[in-house]
Amino acid sequence: MSQANGNFTPKPADVLSWSKRMVGVPFLHDGRDEDGIDCWGLFLHFAQSFGVGVGDYCYQDGSCEEHAALFAENYHRHMRDIGRAEAEPGDIILFRNSIHGVNHIAIFLGKDKFIHCTRGGGVAINRLAKSALGRRIESFCRLRIDQQNKATSQ
Repeated sequence: MSQANGNFTPKPADVLSWSKRMVGVPFLHDGRDEDGIDCWGLFLHFAQSFGVGVGDYCYQDGSCEEHAALFAENYHRHMRDIGRAEAEPGDIILFRNSIHGVNHIAIFLGKDKFIHCTRGGGVAINRLAKSALGRRIESFCRLRIDQQNKATSQ
């Protein structure tokens, strides 16, 4: 992983390797590991696997949508918006719907692919162009690295 200009820029091969390990993990509300995970847990697992602390922003008994929405309200502390053309493997995609605003989070893998977790299918890799989520993109973001959000352990 490089930290050029304070930005999180992992090696694409490392992102793909992590992704392959996660595919097939079942959905589990508030799950945080390979036994079961939700979209927010997948994002946290990804960040922590690469040594980035992003805060947990959890509601007690909250849904994945609530975690993603609360994070979206605070994400500027941990990320900066980038254009889709700038997106690289390891960047974050925030998705929205018309009712809840930002309600889903995923990791961009490059070449129109992303990894995410859904209630019905668990962790999967999909193509933005072939997914209904592709029409719901709120923003692409890049994690920032600074002394405050470096993970203390990996």
